[in-house]
Amino acid sequence: MALLCGQYGESSRTPSEGSSGHEGPSKNVIKLVYAAIGIVLLVIVYFAFFSGPNTLGTDFDSGINTGNPDTSGEVPETGGNTEKLVSLSGNGWCDPQENCADNPKDCICLSGEYCSSEAKKCIKPVCGDGTCGAKEYPSTCCQDCGCTHPACETCDATSGVCKVKEPSISDDSVIEAVRNYYQGKGVSVAGLGILGSSCAYMNETVKLVEVNVSGSDVQERVGVTESGNVISLTIA
Repeated sequence: MALLCGQYGESSRTPSEGSSGHEGPSKNVIKLVYAAIGIVLLVIVYFAFFSGPNTLGTDFDSGINTGNPDTSGEVPETGGNTEKLVSLSGNGWCDPQENCADNPKDCICLSGEYCSSEAKKCIKPVCGDGTCGAKEYPSTCCQDCGCTHPACETCDATSGVCKVKEPSISDDSVIEAVRNYYQGKGVSVAGLGILGSSCAYMNETVKLVEVNVSGSDVQERVGVTESGNVISLTIA
């Protein structure tokens, strides 16, 4: 009897007390499912918020998906086409539909080039083509731009630089004219030196002379024209 009772007691145990029975999915399987769902959600969030421009219509201020694509940066195509293209201005790349005139931040001209507002492209000026374009000046391309003082300057076609016409008056005549000028003023000259030619007076070529006056530390500068006239000049 004791043996039967023992057997009956063992056979009457519930699954929770020792037998595995027909249990549901194990805890490990459930954890794996939750982990997979979490990874999928992270991937969706990443691509929605960090993979590029906001084209999903998400209101980032409120965190609500509005359901409408973001069209604030779109511009219509020309030629009657109603299709819209997303503007890429300001992305640091000069895209095919951009140019230096309309998108100067993206389309930057190379050194020595300038952006033509008419042609809307970068142009490298060519000295000698007869057009004084941007980045060309009388001091760098007198063939196209001419000289600032044409009455007393000539264009050197080799260098493209304007040079002052040399006055026909000799250096000896210049020195004599200056000494007579100061002698007429009652001023003694301690020394003088010819500095060169200049267009410093009324677009007329003069020879510049620096004068040291006796009894004074001040140096004066005068110009002598081709006709021998002496003009007092201010030293800049």
